[in-house]
Amino acid sequence: MTSPDFLSVLPIFVTLALALYTKHVVIGLFGGVVTAVVLLTGGHPLEVLAALIKTHLVSTLTDSYNAGVIVLMVFIGGFVALMVFTVPAGAQEPVIAATDHQAVLQSDDARLAANKRLVYNFWREVFEGGHLELADKYLTESYLQHNPNVPSGRQSFVDFFSQFTTAKPIKDRVEMPLVSIVAEKDMVILTFVQDVKDPEGDYTTTWFDMFRIEDGKIAEHWDPARKM
Repeated sequence: MTSPDFLSVLPIFVTLALALYTKHVVIGLFGGVVTAVVLLTGGHPLEVLAALIKTHLVSTLTDSYNAGVIVLMVFIGGFVALMVFTVPAGAQEPVIAATDHQAVLQSDDARLAANKRLVYNFWREVFEGGHLELADKYLTESYLQHNPNVPSGRQSFVDFFSQFTTAKPIKDRVEMPLVSIVAEKDMVILTFVQDVKDPEGDYTTTWFDMFRIEDGKIAEHWDPARKM
């Protein structure tokens, strides 16, 4: 025979089991309450139903505090449901690359336009083209690097990229999917499309490279890279 001590904790076990299995706490709590009422009434179906309605449901709904909480929960649940069913899946807009690079290179300020062109040409010739012999044309000797994988200094930049970079014909335009070039004071920011592979569906986000210009050369660089 099952001991009374075990029966007293049975509703708790039922609550936990249902909550873990269904991943819904409310279902677990309801199952626990039903189990407790079944134990108290001896398991007769009509007595269980009557006890649930009279002793628990009616008393709960007639209590002003509980009624207020229930109304609030219904309101919140309805709002969440509205958001779920009205916001289309995949609402994120894809990041689109610019097609006209000459347009993004333009600026009403001649100095800002020159800074944009400097960074753009560095990217084409040195970074993508692999012509590291041109590094002194674009980088200061004390070039500061904030990417955690690349050392600071122009010569250190050359030494690092020479390990896996081979010079190739320089293209007329940047090959990476460039979104925009923004220049302000001595700063230039390149923004690119970044494609991300994900088990739940591939998507696009953005990558940026930010440069500080000093006396016509790139003196400092930032990007969101993590240590490899």
